[in-house]
Amino acid sequence: QQAIVGDIAKRQEQLDSLKIEAEGYRVRGTAILEQLSEIGVTLKAVLETLPAETSETNWQRDLEQTSAAISRLGAVNLAAVEEYDVQAERKAHLDTQFDD
Repeated sequence: QQAIVGDIAKRQEQLDSLKIEAEGYRVRGTAILEQLSEIGVTLKAVLETLPAETSETNWQRDLEQTSAAISRLGAVNLAAVEEYDVQAERKAHLDTQFDD
């Protein structure tokens, strides 16, 4: 009888663990749906664009490769566009002076 009680307790713990895991997935799914809604996309539209042979393993591998590529780029100079505009303006001014 103790073995049965122990087995029931073990299975109850497993059930509780699965309930917590399921709740985590539900919350995560809700968050994803909210993010899709914010950008004006439906889950159905996203699913329709996925290839039939899509797997989590493939997506994880692609994510890791992309993350590694981004890491190799290093720090990004966010002011570069602004600096380019200033230099392009200066060059245009110098070109105008040269032409005169």
